Amino acid sequence: MAASRSAVFVQTAFLGDLILSVPALMWLKTEGYDVEVVCRKGLKSLVELWGVASSVYEIKKGDAK
Repeated sequence: MAASRSAVFVQTAFLGDLILSVPALMWLKTEGYDVEVVCRKGLKSLVELWGVASSVYEIKKGDAK
């Protein structure tokens, strides 16, 4: 049985930085990785729309209290 490959991609910067990450996310997906993305609050729906991740998690930066 082949080992599954997974990757967690953390991109909590702004929208432009997330857009620049799309080619890397697409490459991971085409290489058979199960990709999980951690992004800034409000960007989850966009990542889901792109279809480059199996799971997407949002965080609100600055809430580390």
